[in-house]
Amino acid sequence: MAQSLVDITVKDQNYILGTYARARVHFVEASGSYLIDNSGKRYLDLGSGISVSALGHQHPKVSQAIEKQLRSFVHVSNLYLNQSQVDLAEILILNTSFDKVFFCNSGTEANEALIKFSRKYWFQKKQAHKTKIISFEDSFHGRSYGALSLTGQDSMKLGFGPMLADIESIPWDDVRALEKLDFTNIAAIILEPIQAEGGINTPSKEFITALNKIQKDQDVLLLADEIQCSIGRLGYKLGSECFGIEPDMVSIAKPIGGGLPLGCVLLKDLQANKIAFGDHGTTFGGNPVACAAGLAVCQEVFTDSFLSAVKKKSLVFKKDLDQFVAEFSCFTKVKGEGLLLGLETTLELPKVLARALDSGLVILRAGSNVIRFLPPLTITLDEWREGMEIFKEVIQKEVQNG
Repeated sequence: MAQSLVDITVKDQNYILGTYARARVHFVEASGSYLIDNSGKRYLDLGSGISVSALGHQHPKVSQAIEKQLRSFVHVSNLYLNQSQVDLAEILILNTSFDKVFFCNSGTEANEALIKFSRKYWFQKKQAHKTKIISFEDSFHGRSYGALSLTGQDSMKLGFGPMLADIESIPWDDVRALEKLDFTNIAAIILEPIQAEGGINTPSKEFITALNKIQKDQDVLLLADEIQCSIGRLGYKLGSECFGIEPDMVSIAKPIGGGLPLGCVLLKDLQANKIAFGDHGTTFGGNPVACAAGLAVCQEVFTDSFLSAVKKKSLVFKKDLDQFVAEFSCFTKVKGEGLLLGLETTLELPKVLARALDSGLVILRAGSNVIRFLPPLTITLDEWREGMEIFKEVIQKEVQNG
């Protein structure tokens, strides 16, 4: 039997490190696009666990894959062959332009691997001086030291001491800032195809053209952090495809595990051949159960019909959000692509998100002034419209109450 909201809140505060501002809700079940709390109240989930539950909750194919692997074994370590890991690697390679996969547990670990792989690449090419990595302001790449060093938000680094050396963040979507760089010691440039946490910031065509040109002309690695925007989120297998980015390596996590902890790096042979036995590793990365779930997710998403449906939904959802901009002066514009969408607003985000949750709607924030919508990729039009009706009532009350 589920504990009461009061009991579990008290225990959470007593026993768990307070690194999260918990909402006062106790979810005990989930199905499809909905979460259910301990009182039986249903919530439409337009957050997907921060882009994790791409196929919604309790997707039958994902659940069946997990249950099947559980009946065999949960863990054997990466010292031995792992069929679910190999099967997932195969579908990733056959459906992208990459040649090898490294599995890990999370997005921050995938980005740590990108740092190591980039620097080792140049070391092996007898250019060990090339260690500098360029990221962008307002980016978010994770909370471990390397990934945090890449993150272009100083507020997240405050109080944690010196960051990793030879990393610099420059302005986002600024071609001139790119062209001013001295590339002598630069190993790589890393970007998110969409800066999700930083405010759902999309790149211009000019910016991507400049990046792809620099990659070739300056002999610099281009890295794509697709933790939040890959595996169908933008209507493409990889988020880079949406914008014409041509990365040498890509980091993936969140949606690929079907709700279980899983991350990976995709590499071209040119980079993969510079990584030798013992250069990197992980105890839990590529866990058999997580990879079984990941295979089920990719088998579902990597079809033309599924990706086409995501693109069609995106067009409809953008039009619905445009109506909010037209009707309410507190909204200034719609942001994003695919089903990673946002509304730029002058409203106080904590109040809006709390009121929406009370009304049975789960939405998120991005940056300081964007309401973020990350619905399951499987959401139906009726479910989305239900969410928009709730959201409109929330905004009307918020505007009326000032």
